[in-house]
Amino acid sequence: MNKIIEGLKIVFLKNSNVDWFYVFLFFFFVIAFIFFFIELQVLLTPEPDNIYLYFEIWQTNDWIIVGILSVLVSLNLVFFIYSIKVKSLEIKSTPTGILGALSGIFSAILATAWCSSCLAVLFSILGISFSTGILLVKYKFLIFGLSSLFLLVSLYLQSKSIIQKCKC
Repeated sequence: MNKIIEGLKIVFLKNSNVDWFYVFLFFFFVIAFIFFFIELQVLLTPEPDNIYLYFEIWQTNDWIIVGILSVLVSLNLVFFIYSIKVKSLEIKSTPTGILGALSGIFSAILATAWCSSCLAVLFSILGISFSTGILLVKYKFLIFGLSSLFLLVSLYLQSKSIIQKCKC
């Protein structure tokens, strides 16, 4: 956790001043991913035109989960953009960062599938059978926990990479 906090300081603070570019980028990504996760839920259902139905159905914990996932995925992307901008002499660190960011986004997409019809359709697209998708609805909180864990591990590894590149 200390590495993630140290990485946050390196990315968002420049010479003890706030680096507004990365702060703006972070908030932009958070808002974009909240809309993406909401729209993903809407598009994966039989009646994709009724977005207001989801605003009525969603409870507080659904909004909290989408918010947490959006923040974690956004931090992953901001860390990745920062590490690309710093440019290391190591060529192999960039594919690792890309893999970490993409796996984080993928796990966040899986964690946002809360309704059984959404989860079944999403898993069917990924090649997992419909019945397995329905079976996993029972474990939606476990899927959310694992996705959050993957996102935190990705953040930790990217923070470690940023700290090594920067040596601040």
